[in-house]
Amino acid sequence: MNQTEPVPNKTKSNQHCNLAGPRLRHTGEASRWMVAPGIQNVALRILVSAFSFVAAVIVVTDKQTKHIYVASIQTTITTKAKFGDMPAFVYMAVTMFVASLYGLITMLASIVVASKPDSIKRLRLHLVLWDAV
Repeated sequence: MNQTEPVPNKTKSNQHCNLAGPRLRHTGEASRWMVAPGIQNVALRILVSAFSFVAAVIVVTDKQTKHIYVASIQTTITTKAKFGDMPAFVYMAVTMFVASLYGLITMLASIVVASKPDSIKRLRLHLVLWDAV
């Protein structure tokens, strides 16, 4: 059985494109679709901020009207529910707004890290730690 030795990455252009494992060489085709990790990070943070803000706005502005028929007195009672009626919805709306604000702040920090990747290693570490919290 013939085993193949891993092909070492000798050029700098090969180092960022080794997606399929150590046995494949860079052909130039995959690099066309690759995006810098800093741009991916910023794009994901923009999406997180936008979706959490939209979710919070939907929770806050949503109202529900319920018509309840009471058979004993032959009448219909109309009740309206808002997000402020239940503490769980208030908590969810506040956490969504906080998540949106956190996403915006970390997005700005990610833009700084993406523009100067070598000089701000401490900020990158802080982003990783705060994302874990």
